[in-house]
Amino acid sequence: MVSDKPLTGTGLQKAGIAPYDGIEALVAIVIAHSAHLLSVLVLFRLTLAVFPEPSPELAFTAALLQIISPAGLFLSAPYAESSCALLSFAGCLLFTRSFGGNGSTKAGHDVLVLLSGVAFGIATTFRSNGILNGLLLLEEAFRTLWSLKSGFRVASLRRLLAAGLGGLSVAVGFLLPQFIAYTEYCGNPDVISRPWCERTLPSIYTFVQDHYWYVLRAIERQILTNFRNCGLFRYWTLSNLPLFFLAAPMFAILITSSLWGLTLTPDQLVQIPDKADNVQKTVERPVLQVIRNLAFSQLMLVMLTLTTAHVQIITRISSAYPIWMWYTASSWRKGNTLLVGSIVKFMVVYSIVQGGLFASFLPPA
Repeated sequence: MVSDKPLTGTGLQKAGIAPYDGIEALVAIVIAHSAHLLSVLVLFRLTLAVFPEPSPELAFTAALLQIISPAGLFLSAPYAESSCALLSFAGCLLFTRSFGGNGSTKAGHDVLVLLSGVAFGIATTFRSNGILNGLLLLEEAFRTLWSLKSGFRVASLRRLLAAGLGGLSVAVGFLLPQFIAYTEYCGNPDVISRPWCERTLPSIYTFVQDHYWYVLRAIERQILTNFRNCGLFRYWTLSNLPLFFLAAPMFAILITSSLWGLTLTPDQLVQIPDKADNVQKTVERPVLQVIRNLAFSQLMLVMLTLTTAHVQIITRISSAYPIWMWYTASSWRKGNTLLVGSIVKFMVVYSIVQGGLFASFLPPA
């Protein structure tokens, strides 16, 4: 039972702050803005860590693209996009730095792998699509396991353990909100059990999307029918066609940049041709492993969103994936100003349109 009397003696009042019912929203907005700022800075450092040659121009351009990301107001409003982006970039940075400069790794490098998994796990608690970051750890675990066939080494076993624990951290980040929800709505005798509690896999994620994300249409004046549209191809209706057009530019950018990342070669990472041989020897595995894995994760996000979700949300959840920003920044560095100019114009115009739609409680919300 909740009392309608004002709270007294709280920490805020003792600090001289008057009671304010909207303090949660204010705090959430501050967190969103702070996380967005930090995500820009971390992306800058991540770009410098991933690309083999000193590339401040590339890193600066990528950071600028994150600032004007098509996620727009969702990076400033009390949403999870900015926090997920910050933690995803931080996890990628930790993972990238877990490789030794000469290809060897020490215990400290393996700790970074574990910490990257923790960052990815927390990102997943903010947005469930953050679980795709775990593919970095999964690939590293399989790669290390495969290396054991050449002989047992303590360093490899230590690396495998770090990758495994990091992967478990990502899994915990995904399952913990489910456990809390199950305890609250299914294991609480004071609360009426919800239908999803009886399912073989009681997932609150799928239930909320299926039960609450729907479109209401009037068949007759007093009759409303629910067309629940979150599931495999359930969003593919004629009435949703404008939303597909709304998301189409971002889908095109993400698909093109994913293919770029998957087919990238060591000599393409540098501008100076005579550095290509050294790059081939020193950065081929760790750098391309990170880039290709992130490109694959981004492509998976595209396919999952296009087939099973509300397609227009791709414009905001893409803010946590750096590949498309690296592709755009790399295109700018190579002089493809027409392409980059078109992408930037799209993001600026879309942010304005999105702001009007968002303020009217319309998609892309």
